[in-house]
Amino acid sequence: MPNAIITQTTLSGNINNVSFVNALRDALISVGYTSFDTFLVGSAEHRILALNSSSAAKGTVYLQISCNSSFNTGYQLHESWNTSPTARGGTNSTINVGIGGFAAGTTAVTFYSVNHPEAKLVTIEQGTSQSVVGVIRPKGIAPSWWNENDFAYAFQTKYNTNPPSSRLAGTTSPSGNNAFDYEYMQFSKMQDGNPRNNDARSIFPLCILSAGASGILESCNDLIVTASNTMRIRDTIPVSDKEIYTYIWGNALSSGIAIRTTGG
Repeated sequence: MPNAIITQTTLSGNINNVSFVNALRDALISVGYTSFDTFLVGSAEHRILALNSSSAAKGTVYLQISCNSSFNTGYQLHESWNTSPTARGGTNSTINVGIGGFAAGTTAVTFYSVNHPEAKLVTIEQGTSQSVVGVIRPKGIAPSWWNENDFAYAFQTKYNTNPPSSRLAGTTSPSGNNAFDYEYMQFSKMQDGNPRNNDARSIFPLCILSAGASGILESCNDLIVTASNTMRIRDTIPVSDKEIYTYIWGNALSSGIAIRTTGG
């Protein structure tokens, strides 16, 4: 598979919840999402974005992002979305992930947009606050046993500053679980880099575990790998003179996540 493409945009000036949520929406649009709905509840600005990954009946999912005037920010995934003002809402929705640390004011916010068939993500940084919003789709296509006409094959990143929430979430699955949290395979011995050469690579493909601890659901290609959780977002791991792994996900229990990009 080709390497992922990461692009950077910055929100600066007098930042408020409207400019923040719109900038995040635009960063998600840049990696393949489309704007689907916009609405206001109290002071909370909501944006719904559709992500189409296949022609199957459940091949499109809907990502909701929100931010109110107190900068309470959250996101969740839906299997469908009704835009009617009298019945607005989603189905088979994951639990809303609240992310703290972002704030109004003049501290710039940087968005790193990750574009690849396996990953449609945006990493957000403001000062020391970080988060990752979007969807991972291992191998870019559902495995043969996963019927995408019945079950959406898309896994929402579930990331905040609390390490136990460093996991994924899905809407429905062949295992019969709705809005289930999916862990990814981690090893405590992999959480630090090699102290002899500072090599932070774990470098084994990201493996998403099935619901109910029943083995591996699917593994990614070597595009998305696990790496030391001591790295900061945007740290890089050289692979060759032309390729690097860029760290996109920290605060995991044992291992973070890096994605292969072009370097050199």
